[in-house]
Amino acid sequence: MFIGRKKALFPPFTAFLCSLVYFFGLVLLTTFGPVFIDRSISYHLAFYASEQGRIHIDDIREEFSSEIFEKRIHDAIETGFLKDNGDGSYSPSAKAKFMTMTLFPLGKLTGSLGTYESMKEKMKDHE
Repeated sequence: MFIGRKKALFPPFTAFLCSLVYFFGLVLLTTFGPVFIDRSISYHLAFYASEQGRIHIDDIREEFSSEIFEKRIHDAIETGFLKDNGDGSYSPSAKAKFMTMTLFPLGKLTGSLGTYESMKEKMKDHE
């Protein structure tokens, strides 16, 4: 759209910078906006599944209250972040892996993964 026309609306570098700023703005909004606070367990589940390749429901269920956990698992499946393997385990989808590749480094950079790191430590006891 911006590139390939003789008279572009913006020079290619300006269009690239605008796109980059827009993308990181969306990432920041997703990470620090109200959705992050409400859905942090969903992020934790997606991050953990992406890192481990597979998560077992019984191991994780012990770390969260049953009502909250069941809702978050349901939400993660409905939104396409996790796939039910049918044997009590869940695998990350491509969407979860992409989200992890995008948001996890940002979380490390900002130091906002404290609760995730503590959940991961508790999960080591179940392995």
